[in-house]
Amino acid sequence: MMNIYHEDSELNQARSQVADDVPVLNDILYDVFFEEFMAVNRPCLFSGITDGWRSIKEWVDSDGKPNYQYLSQHFGDAVVPVADCKREQYGSQPKENMLMRDFLSYWKAYIKNDYSKSERCLYLKDWHFTREFPDYGAYRTPVYFTSDWLNEFWDSKQDSQSGDDYRFVYMGPKNSWTPLHADVFRSFSWSANICGKKRWLLYPPGQEVFLRGRHGNLAFDVTSPEMHDVTIFPRFSELQYCFEVIQNAGEVIFVPSGWHHQVFNLEDTISINHNWFNGCNIDIVWNFLQTELLAVKRSISDCREMDEWEEQCQVIMKANTGIDYAEFSQFLTTIAEPRIQLLSQLLTQYELSPMSDVPHTYSDEFENRKIDKRRNIINGNDIRAEHYVQLGVSLESNSDAKELFNETSITDGCSDPENKGRALSVHRDNSADRLPEREKVEKFQANKGHDDGIRDLRSEDEVDWETNCKMDLRRCLLSNDRRHLVFDLRRLKDVIDKLLMELEFKFVKPERLIVNPVEILDKVKTMLTKVENSGLNERV
Repeated sequence: MMNIYHEDSELNQARSQVADDVPVLNDILYDVFFEEFMAVNRPCLFSGITDGWRSIKEWVDSDGKPNYQYLSQHFGDAVVPVADCKREQYGSQPKENMLMRDFLSYWKAYIKNDYSKSERCLYLKDWHFTREFPDYGAYRTPVYFTSDWLNEFWDSKQDSQSGDDYRFVYMGPKNSWTPLHADVFRSFSWSANICGKKRWLLYPPGQEVFLRGRHGNLAFDVTSPEMHDVTIFPRFSELQYCFEVIQNAGEVIFVPSGWHHQVFNLEDTISINHNWFNGCNIDIVWNFLQTELLAVKRSISDCREMDEWEEQCQVIMKANTGIDYAEFSQFLTTIAEPRIQLLSQLLTQYELSPMSDVPHTYSDEFENRKIDKRRNIINGNDIRAEHYVQLGVSLESNSDAKELFNETSITDGCSDPENKGRALSVHRDNSADRLPEREKVEKFQANKGHDDGIRDLRSEDEVDWETNCKMDLRRCLLSNDRRHLVFDLRRLKDVIDKLLMELEFKFVKPERLIVNPVEILDKVKTMLTKVENSGLNERV
């Protein structure tokens, strides 16, 4: 164990990317985020998507500082995990549990002493606030991050008393920080600053090899002077990419899958964080589990002759990573079953109400331009092409997601940003009062001065826009809402296939499998075949 005090220092500018490489997004459509950031594993910042959160209203004073009195009054009896930022223990910061009111008292005294270097720097981390206060409603998950298989799975286990979640609250004084790491299961993460300011150092996958010491251990603090000592970190000079991001209050950062990062609180800061994954990065999660199991097998290879050695490897892997192959199989089943059921319902609806009269969302010309753009991105950044096989918008239960879904149907065919903005502006003007769908359409038609601009967004080969407006808007959206379901099932099929082919999976005892993954795989394949035979495959 060693004592550490972090002094903020600048990275070598020759190896640090400018902040413009991580764009700040405001009011973009879900499918834009899906295609240009989540599917290609690219970081970004969001602004304007935390407005109205209860946590921002009640946890923050009028001066933008934490409201210590409110937090102590409402959550003072909670037991919270707290890390000591000035100490290192086995590559991380040692933790202890404290009462929330005691942590807040420490925090105020630390500020009063001008963040003294002689005192401990404590950081409240990984507090399962939502699990502990489920009815409080501190925030709403932004629509961009709602395709969250990880928390969907753990929420499904709550009734069995074995549930967990990956939703956290962080609170810490200026100079508190988190060492270099990649997130659990190599998941995505999003982090919203309720108040304060953070500095992020982000390293794309592959760059971490240059951040390891001569014994293979990952660096604890990449800003430490010892990083430049070639006898300790012999490959640090080969580092090519580091993205430095300053995150302000109210902004939300998207951290891609498998990106290592180190984070500093530049001010007294409160943040809300989720870990999550879905069809876009499930292959990265699977590769991570395979790598972890291989490392375990190597570490106890001298015990290979012991009885049930393969089972013991699974036990150790679960202790190290939080999951083993049996639970991963259960996870895939839990995610697949409701999607099979929902897609089956949609197919039944399609059979009862054919969509031959429903206009196509895209013109061929516009779709070709999108495909060309995807190819360019893939070729330029070595991105997995299968991520682009199916892209689109998922139906969400909350009204914000449905609203975003409506915006997508209106602007999908807009190649001109000005026209796209006009169409989106008209749509928002007419949906603000939450009229029923048909009334929205009628009011949309009646909005003078915009109709010609909207007509220009559709090619001559498509059905006239006025005719489209007269149709039930929900039916117009059906060609979009299937995209995420089909994409999800195709990704699930690929991973279940790989799991069943894994030699080590054959050693998992059948009694540990709640549902046979072979049966789930057959159901997924059957449903995908039905989609292809229905004629919907051309639309999705």
